[in-house]
Amino acid sequence: MARSVYVAGKYAYIVNQDGSGSNSNFAIIDVSNPYQPIIISTINNDTNLSNAISIYVAGKYAYIANYDTTAGKSNFTVIDVSNPTNPQVISSIDNDVNLYQATSLYVAGKYAYVTNYDSAAGQSNFAIIDLG
Repeated sequence: MARSVYVAGKYAYIVNQDGSGSNSNFAIIDVSNPYQPIIISTINNDTNLSNAISIYVAGKYAYIANYDTTAGKSNFTVIDVSNPTNPQVISSIDNDVNLYQATSLYVAGKYAYVTNYDSAAGQSNFAIIDLG
């Protein structure tokens, strides 16, 4: 099931999952011809992408917030998309309480802004991540 999409230029960047929350992937799709989109590349079943919730692309990086339901942890993952045919996971922040069950993500300048809702605690959090 597709969770989030971000379009920049001729590419659509998509994160999705299989419904279990444990098998997720990231795809780059060439949408220059909207009648014939072409999947250019994928990253499949990376633990940093489990249950991906939100994606934002800025420059040569895709930023993804997720919550891994099987491991009970959250991640903020950065993927280098400068070569659309060969995206690479370059870093990840694990288990940050302010990322738990992330709901949205936005990047501006050198900062990522992440909101979440911790259903167990019944509270929302807001995190600012320095991408510098």
